[in-house]
Parts: sequence; C-alpha cells; structure tokens
Amino acid sequence: MFFMDQILFFTIELAVAVGVFYALKWYLKTHRNDFEKRVEAYCPSSPLPEARQLYITKRKKIIKYIFIIAAIVFSLIPFLFIGLCVDFEVIRQMDSVPYLLFGYILLTSITTFVPYLLIIFYYLYYTINRTTQAQQLLLAEMSEEDFAYLEKVKQVSRLLYLLPPFVLCQEKLYFFKLTHIIEVPVTSITNVSAISKDKYNNITVLIEHSKRTTLTIPSELYPFLTAFMFKYRLTTGYVAEGQRGIEV
Repeated sequence: MFFMDQILFFTIELAVAVGVFYALKWYLKTHRNDFEKRVEAYCPSSPLPEARQLYITKRKKIIKYIFIIAAIVFSLIPFLFIGLCVDFEVIRQMDSVPYLLFGYILLTSITTFVPYLLIIFYYLYYTINRTTQAQQLLLAEMSEEDFAYLEKVKQVSRLLYLLPPFVLCQEKLYFFKLTHIIEVPVTSITNVSAISKDKYNNITVLIEHSKRTTLTIPSELYPFLTAFMFKYRLTTGYVAEGQRGIEV
C-alpha cells in the first residue's frame, strides 16, 4: 500500500510538471509582440559581414559555456537538497536498510526538483536563443555607425559586449528582458532616469516613452544608454543624465 501511494504521488507530481510545461509553451507562443514575431519568422537571406558574423559566433560560444555550467548546477540541486535536509546519522541508526531509505529520499528529491528544473532550463534556453536570433536580425539591419557603437561596449566589458541588455539599430532601441524583447523608437523616449541602485552596482532604469519600461543594467552601461538621448533629441532641448559619458 505504501509503494502504491508513492507511485500515485510521483505520478501526480509529474502530471503537474507536464501541465506547467505546456502552459509555459502556450504562454510563450501567444504572448509575443510584433518584433518577436518578426524574429521568429526571420530567415537570413545572405551571410552577415565578417565582423558581425564573428560577433554572433563568439556569442554562441559563450552561451554554450553558460548552458554547460547551468546544466551542471541544476543536476547537483537534488543532491544538495539531500545534503542539507537529511540527517545521515539518523538514517544509520534506523532499523530499516539505510541504502533503501537513502534511495527513496533520492528518488523523491529527483521527482520533485528535476521536472521543474528542466522547465526553468527550457525557458532560459528559449529566451537566450530568441535573443541571439534577434541580435542576428539586428546585425543584418544595423548601420555601420550602430555596429561601431556596439563595439564600444568592449571598453566596459567583453561579457556585456556579447550579452548586451540593449542594442541600437536604425534609430530604435531594443531591450532584451527575460520576458520580452521590447522595441522602442529612440525619438519617442521622453525621459530616462536611474531610479535605484543595488549593492552589486546594478542600476534600475526607467525609460518613459509611449509606455514605461524598466531595465536593470550594470552602472557602467548607463552612460551608453543616456548618450542615445543626447544624440537623437538634442534639437528638442532634451538633456539626459549621463549624456556625456561617451561619444557617439
């Protein structure tokens, strides 16, 4: 009877995880904005210029390393749970077979954590690959001046250069958030302000346009973001904080 109850428990857990997975897939498919739909339909008509293709190649390489590290960390979580929550001294003193009990705890930990860790991994994989495809589309469309501006980010960090939180292309800013890629015409932005800063030196930025968008970025990138305002809205008298951080 005990084992039948456990089989039923594991079955219910897996069924719930499968339901969550398909609900996530449905959400991702039905809650795309116009730019994300264009990204999904994008098919390169010609190879990128050499420098831009090299950029995409380097980005894909570093993402591969990130996924490998994430897979290793995720696979260790069930064992970490056992190490933190199980008193092995108590198990050794019990009358039942210790290894059998340990195996049961391990199986419970795996069936509890692994399905949801796989769902998280899938979401991260989907989001990061969507961003890579979006950057490939933008690299095909951006001007030499836009690409040169992206190259300047290397002065701050090579990692941020390959994994930028925003990109400029054809007088539009593209913000890469975990939930969506947001397309904003630069000339529609009425205000950019830093609203908070955390202990890791990251700044939460409020971008006001037809809507209000918040973005958390390393403080080193804030002058890059506000410099766009100086470039595109100088004639209107608009002045953004940090506008003289770099030359555009």
